[in-house]
Amino acid sequence: MQEVVDRARAFARVAHAEQTRKYTGEPYVVHTDEVAAIVVAHGGTPEMIAAAHLHDVLEDTPTAFDTLVSEFGHDVADLVAALSDQVPKSAGNRKLPKAAS
Repeated sequence: MQEVVDRARAFARVAHAEQTRKYTGEPYVVHTDEVAAIVVAHGGTPEMIAAAHLHDVLEDTPTAFDTLVSEFGHDVADLVAALSDQVPKSAGNRKLPKAAS
């Protein structure tokens, strides 16, 4: 199942290609790699690790849920959706959407 992790990591790299972290200026995928490493350290399944790599693609890129389903299956796509904010960022500052989710 390492294949799903590798594909998710590659997908996240393309999806977040032009994005950087707000406060550090690092490429955004540094963050997704760090989240995936935490999941690995805690014994996460390949599906969980894949979802960790993808956890921000629904919020921060034009990627649609259906795309995740077709690329990674319902198990990974559902995990990503569960990790995603359900309120658009346009709803206010970061605290308001997080509280609403």
